[in-house]
Amino acid sequence: MLLTLVRHAPAQPREGQAASKDGSRGLTRRGRSKFREVRKALRRADLRFDRMLFSPLARALETAELLMPLVDGPAHPEPALAGPPREALLELLGRVQGGDKARPVLVGHQPHLAALAAWLVWGRRALGSAIDL
Repeated sequence: MLLTLVRHAPAQPREGQAASKDGSRGLTRRGRSKFREVRKALRRADLRFDRMLFSPLARALETAELLMPLVDGPAHPEPALAGPPREALLELLGRVQGGDKARPVLVGHQPHLAALAAWLVWGRRALGSAIDL
């Protein structure tokens, strides 16, 4: 499996928003523009994905929409990507069809994606602070 982790593009600032509204923060115009450049680079590298899971929070959903032209299969929200990685997310990844040839992409948030990467690589989520996405 070739698992790709994508942090959402730059989003609207949190200032003045209640914590309960954090999920509705969308991408900035600059964030959209920057991610289109990322998509171009991925396309030039001939990197495509066979499925996509994304956090249901607005900024990840909007990033996933921008990434969709590189996804050849299904794409759907995964609530587990909106928070810290848990066993259920690993179980979900373990059920990905395609074995060694699978090419899923996960779109989520920092620091959660870094914690997931550290967990997958070193077996310790706490080491995610050493990874800058």
